[in-house]
Amino acid sequence: MPTSGSYTVVFDEQAGDLGSTTSIFEIISQGRSGGPGFYIGYDGGLNCRLGDSWASGGLAYPIDGNWHRLALFVNDVTPRSEFYVDGVLLNSVPFALVTGLTGGADAHAIRQAIRRVRGVLQWQPR
Repeated sequence: MPTSGSYTVVFDEQAGDLGSTTSIFEIISQGRSGGPGFYIGYDGGLNCRLGDSWASGGLAYPIDGNWHRLALFVNDVTPRSEFYVDGVLLNSVPFALVTGLTGGADAHAIRQAIRRVRGVLQWQPR
């Protein structure tokens, strides 16, 4: 992940019934909690989590057992960050979601499948 500039992360994800959990899970992450932490995952209430600086508040994470395409577009020129599930904009914020370099000792097992990770693409202004 870049530590500055615009970027895009796109991947397909499948999460079945996760039951009742109080754990925080991160599907993709860089940095550490407390910041700057970049991640895409869900909280104990099964709501989307999108980094330390983005209070995603109440966006339900897709846990129906089907494959879903998740996409995060971060534009540091505008600045704006947008989060999509299956091509539908779920939320946006008027800042570029930042990433960090530091690692951490935190580890969680993921209970879903991931495929077609598109990695990170650098955004180029037109």
